Amino acid sequence: MESIRQTHTPWQLLTPNKDALVNEFVGKSLDELRTPALVVDRAAFRDNCAKMHENAKDWGARFRAHLKTHKTVEGTRLQLVSDVDKTNAVIVSTLMEAWEVVRGGLVADGTVKDLLYGLPVGLNKIDDLSALNKEMCKYGGTVRIFVDNLEQIKFLEEYEKRQVKPKKWSTFIKIDGGQKRAGTSPKPESFKPFIKTVLGSPGIRTDLRHLKKAESYLTGEVRLVNDAATMALEILADLPEHPSHNQPFVLSVGSTPAAHSASARARVTSQLHGVLELHAGNYPMLDLQQLHTTLIDRPRISQRVLATVISYYPGRGKDGLDEAMCDAGAIAMSKDTGRIPGFGEVVGKSWRLGRISQEHGTLEQMLADPSTGRTDQTLRIGDIIQIVGQHACLIAAGHPWYYVVDSDVDGGADKVVDIWAAWKASSQLGLHCVMELNEYDVDATELLETYGSSSLNAVRALFLGEAGTGKSCLLHHFTHNAFKDHSQHTIGVEFSSRTVKLGEKRIKLQLWDTAGQERFRFVGLCCSEFHDQLTAGTRSVTRSYYRGAAGVILVYDITNRATFLNLSKWLADARTLASPHLVAVLVGNKSDRDEDREVEWSEASRWAAENGNHLSSSFFFDPLSCAGVHFLEASSLTGDNVEAPFLLAARSILLSIESGVLDPEKAGSGFRQFRQSERIPKEAIG
Repeated sequence: MESIRQTHTPWQLLTPNKDALVNEFVGKSLDELRTPALVVDRAAFRDNCAKMHENAKDWGARFRAHLKTHKTVEGTRLQLVSDVDKTNAVIVSTLMEAWEVVRGGLVADGTVKDLLYGLPVGLNKIDDLSALNKEMCKYGGTVRIFVDNLEQIKFLEEYEKRQVKPKKWSTFIKIDGGQKRAGTSPKPESFKPFIKTVLGSPGIRTDLRHLKKAESYLTGEVRLVNDAATMALEILADLPEHPSHNQPFVLSVGSTPAAHSASARARVTSQLHGVLELHAGNYPMLDLQQLHTTLIDRPRISQRVLATVISYYPGRGKDGLDEAMCDAGAIAMSKDTGRIPGFGEVVGKSWRLGRISQEHGTLEQMLADPSTGRTDQTLRIGDIIQIVGQHACLIAAGHPWYYVVDSDVDGGADKVVDIWAAWKASSQLGLHCVMELNEYDVDATELLETYGSSSLNAVRALFLGEAGTGKSCLLHHFTHNAFKDHSQHTIGVEFSSRTVKLGEKRIKLQLWDTAGQERFRFVGLCCSEFHDQLTAGTRSVTRSYYRGAAGVILVYDITNRATFLNLSKWLADARTLASPHLVAVLVGNKSDRDEDREVEWSEASRWAAENGNHLSSSFFFDPLSCAGVHFLEASSLTGDNVEAPFLLAARSILLSIESGVLDPEKAGSGFRQFRQSERIPKEAIG
């Protein structure tokens, strides 16, 4: 199979800082919040999680929690552990969610041990999934994947053949139940050849099989996956030299309506060829679509969107009823509709959100309805209203964090008691910066380069770290697409460059690689520790090197702990002598030598997070702030993840300009834009 370019999750860029949010908002009343805002009642959320555990028991089933709706650490803990039961199995819809489960400490503390990536596996995400699986295995966890096509099986087999330590993937086989979305056909003529290939594959673990029904709602779907399991067992028995199947299949069915229907149905009595597993994700929050199923009632809906009435139109609506405008539109509410008319209901008011544009919505006055408690027809400009929308999953996706209240706490129903920062930007904010080989500079050390008619952005970045960390090899692999054999320690400063593309923008990265020896780093340290002992000439050289840098790439060796322990000094030098707003990317080099590791991934990730918390306690915060430290691991030997730190630095610098943190017009900003046929000298942005 043709090689597939692998991509990686840019989790370093995207998660808000909870501490800053808590400091700003906890204790405030709801009418003090800027609208639109998503509010979650923790008490109702928690009760819904407990009820779902009861439903799973009614089915006699295991339960696997889907995290796609809320995408938060706090919500995950409530989903997995209740007064009724607990589970450690989850499903995620994106690899951003998966990585944040790990980074949020949910795997390290044993809350999550079994993680299923809930889409048919994308071939360009296998590297990322492998890294995720490796991290989870450190804590005894497991990553599982979905397959529904033979090409996926073939690619997994070929991928593992290229690995130093091949593994076998634990898989769910996804079956199409008739909705024609995901899943292989359950018809024997197509399913039997597929399952035979899966069961005989050397790239898939054979001690445990999972059969997953896509989009299931009724007990008939349980029978569907059970029939598939029957066929699988027959095929398994016929495979030559195949060990006996000692463990049962896991028959996984689910959706919030299916799981809720357990409370209205008797236990499945048919003989199952496996262990039944339920999964669901919408149920902690709920919405109007779920309300329409009649399986829940309004008090169980834990989420609503706060909005402000910004204008009023008497008699403009149908039958002479009034209309009004609010500041919640499609971004805040989504454009999903359902059997209940409109895009949302105003809580306690006989009004609904009838029409929406991107950032505002039109409220329609309705006749009073005592059966729903919505009898108040009054509305005034300036009122803060609460709207329950059609689809909680998409509503939550439009909000970077949620204001949490708790109706079980005295006075907690109308005051913020916590902030849940959501894991965002699964695919829409990925690193859209894949480059073709023809984008490489022909000569990476060229001092003058002429470009065509399109504009070019030039940025300057430092390359810092101890001697022997492989900085020069990492830089050489990035600029020349090859490992640098017989590399010697850098003496003084070396200059390299490469032009890359980020979307439609061309970026010339001007990279300054320093000697990592203590004698050179001492020059930087002296500036802060022994200032009076420095000669004017020495200070001038040091400042000249750091001045004008927009970013810094810090490199340490994962097999040499001493190189990691000195990072704080390197970062302090860069921020003191260049800029406190410097974009910083931390790279753990030599990831190919995991067996010699002295610095754990989780420890370096914590260091990056701790050294990135330079945000004030004010309302403003920017999750893409260049004051943060982004972290990843790479291998200059194999080329694994080599491009990522440079692209991450370039994109973060551009984002800091767009957000106003970096002023590109200011001298020494480390950024300059060239147009038409301008020639870019080496020192152009120094």
